[in-house]
Amino acid sequence: MDPHRPVPRSVAAAPVQLFRTRAGDLVRIRPFAPEEAERLGEHVAGLSPASRRNRFLGGLAQLTPAAALRLIGHPDGPVTGLAVERLDDGAPLLVGEGVLALDAHGANAELALSVADPWQGRGIGRSILASIGLRAAAAGARHLTGELLHTNHRMRALAQAAGFAVASHRQDARLLAITRPLDHCPGREALGLAA
Repeated sequence: MDPHRPVPRSVAAAPVQLFRTRAGDLVRIRPFAPEEAERLGEHVAGLSPASRRNRFLGGLAQLTPAAALRLIGHPDGPVTGLAVERLDDGAPLLVGEGVLALDAHGANAELALSVADPWQGRGIGRSILASIGLRAAAAGARHLTGELLHTNHRMRALAQAAGFAVASHRQDARLLAITRPLDHCPGREALGLAA
């Protein structure tokens, strides 16, 4: 790949990734399809109130269909929603989701993610975070950022373990800001995304 040629935003949605959880479950990360808005809404509704508060930085009972479609995004647009599915037993089970949103210039990307409560603590969040970072780097972003509640200790620990700097949010005292440069994103070569 020519390092001077711009990478299309659709690269952020390109590869499907497979991994195994700590317990050995086979999990796939792939872009959501627009017709899966209801499925995403069901995932969010199934989160505990604390997990929904952590994911959406406040109280939320459910996603409207329009909000679900915004989170799913479009492969050629600035937002890519990722479905995280367990594949082992029968039909794929949605166990998490992630969102990558590129800024207007493509230099920065924002992330958000959630893991279904029964599936937390199995390494799924770490894999979603890595997938979002790889996709953002492949799309040309130089920094990956996010926001989290001060009380979201699990996400803070996950972000720090993944190399994110954590700082107080400049505009909202309830929040922390996380940021990580993507210049040397590990794993790009394994996915065929190296420049």
